[in-house]
Amino acid sequence: MSPGRSTKFKLTISRTGGFAEAIGLSVSGLPAGASGSWNQNPATNASVLTVTAASTTPAGSYTVTVSGTSTSTHVAHSVTATLRVSAIADQQWTDVESTWRPLAGELRHDD
Repeated sequence: MSPGRSTKFKLTISRTGGFAEAIGLSVSGLPAGASGSWNQNPATNASVLTVTAASTTPAGSYTVTVSGTSTSTHVAHSVTATLRVSAIADQQWTDVESTWRPLAGELRHDD
């Protein structure tokens, strides 16, 4: 992604073993000047993460952690992804997919 831009990723929650709780979502490891927000949190089936980088966000590769915690039993799982901020305009994240158990899901780039 480029400084001064935003991009969106869809997180899909797949249920296994009768698991039915809502999932509280968080993102950490974003670089200085970048922020992340969810369109639904907690989520039951899916949520969209919007990452916005300020014009001052430094170029580089950053390890970002997306975490999900069940709202009642407090079972927690995380997945990591690499965020690449480019100094060149119009660069985007690479596609990322992952599976969580028992909070199964996929993190997909929507652009």
